[in-house]
Amino acid sequence: MVKVEALARLGKLLKNMPKAEGTRGQLIGRGIIGGSRTVPPISTLEQIGLTRKTSAVAQQLAALPKDTREAIARREGKNNGEQTFQLNRERNT
Repeated sequence: MVKVEALARLGKLLKNMPKAEGTRGQLIGRGIIGGSRTVPPISTLEQIGLTRKTSAVAQQLAALPKDTREAIARREGKNNGEQTFQLNRERNT
């Protein structure tokens, strides 16, 4: 249950985090069109130690109602910690 709740809290944080922009704006020259960027770049998932899958699962868990998350946590406890998050099926029932 702790793992599911931790992932849900992570999902809420990730949802509110600004998205990394990649190379957007790097090809704009100085002068009339633009200038130098003084804002530090936003961290990517890789830089904060997360995979895209973990991020997606965490955000999906955060979007679920609390009672559904608790049901998933109970099911996960019965599976001895196996990661079988079948969120789409849980959402449709």
